[in-house]
Amino acid sequence: MTGKTRPGPEERRKREERYRFFVEQSTEGIWCVEVERPIQVELPEDEQIRQMFRHAYLAECNDAMARMHGMTSAAQARGSRLGDFLVQTDPHNIDFLKAFIRSGYHLRDAESRELDTAGRPRTFLTNFLGVVDNGRLLRAWGVQRDVTEARRMQEDLRQSEERSRQLVDLLPDAVFIHTDGRFVYANRAAVRLLGARSEVDLVGRPIFDIVHPDFREMAGKRVRAIHEGQQVTELAQQKIVRLDGASVDVEIADSRVAYQGQPSVLVVMRDITARMGLEARLPQTQTMEAAVERPARGAETVLVVEDEQVVRDLACDVLRMLGYTVLKARTCAEARKVCEEHDGPIHLLLLDVVMPVMNGPELLQSLAGVRSGMKVLYMSGYAHEAIVHRGVLPPGKAFLQKPFAPDILASRVREILDQLP
Repeated sequence: MTGKTRPGPEERRKREERYRFFVEQSTEGIWCVEVERPIQVELPEDEQIRQMFRHAYLAECNDAMARMHGMTSAAQARGSRLGDFLVQTDPHNIDFLKAFIRSGYHLRDAESRELDTAGRPRTFLTNFLGVVDNGRLLRAWGVQRDVTEARRMQEDLRQSEERSRQLVDLLPDAVFIHTDGRFVYANRAAVRLLGARSEVDLVGRPIFDIVHPDFREMAGKRVRAIHEGQQVTELAQQKIVRLDGASVDVEIADSRVAYQGQPSVLVVMRDITARMGLEARLPQTQTMEAAVERPARGAETVLVVEDEQVVRDLACDVLRMLGYTVLKARTCAEARKVCEEHDGPIHLLLLDVVMPVMNGPELLQSLAGVRSGMKVLYMSGYAHEAIVHRGVLPPGKAFLQKPFAPDILASRVREILDQLP
């Protein structure tokens, strides 16, 4: 005798009440799938999965699980077949069930792709425990968390980063990012300028490896100042050393950014070796603009409103290199705040057409009472005809197609600013 007694009916009832209260109050979906005809675990995987879709149904669940699938209560969800939730034709779900079998019917933190009652896809992170008796799968208990929005945001971010990478790769100027003093990204122009075979040759390399010894102290101070949020000169001339040892005169503009969640520095670099040579040979009375064709410059103030950080920072860097005073905003709310707080005039609004909360034309209309007389140049990655056809952008508005090269941006901005009111 151990001295322990079995719980009586009243104690069992209290335990069951506590358990049910826990399940019903949980914000995570909790459920139990029963198998009408127990499945032999020795069967091939594909046959087990076929029988799961044929014989498994939802026997128990809480309200949270029902709401995740577009229902109002657990009672509405009970009795649903496995195929009502899991898309049987989705290879991901077949792999999900195979992983359940291979894990010994105890799967943790696995993603399933399911449908709600409106047919909308949902993504869940699931812990899945099967009950096996005498070599037969009888039922499975599960706890799941809806990660649909998180996965959507990750995919949006991935697509945004891919679009940004494609845009940056089209630029003729070298663009690279360094984190903790090492390369983490370089566009094609940077690969060419630095004499590398590919981006792989640069990623992970110390950033100061490419800085000429005569300029390393100055470059180090500039990087530290940027990280500390101090003001630095918008343009700086330096000398770099290619991987083959050749020296190159460059002009750089850099700014602090977040890259993959880490504080980093984005650098736009232009080879000015030829220009420096020409300036040395030309008489002092001749200017560089007379010797080489250069993009249209300006001294006006431009507000850049763009939600994609890489695109926004690049546009700002290009415009600063051309002599403009540049203001920037990530959201419509930030743009309004800039317009309200900036003391001087804002001559041009460089505005993304498609943005969260409100689109470009709607933002412009909302600013009418704050700023008047601003010229506007809309930009978008969507085709001009498409956004006009959909009514997002009124016909006849000045438009710049993304991605764009710096010289195209320069000439289009200058063209709009030079137009009569």
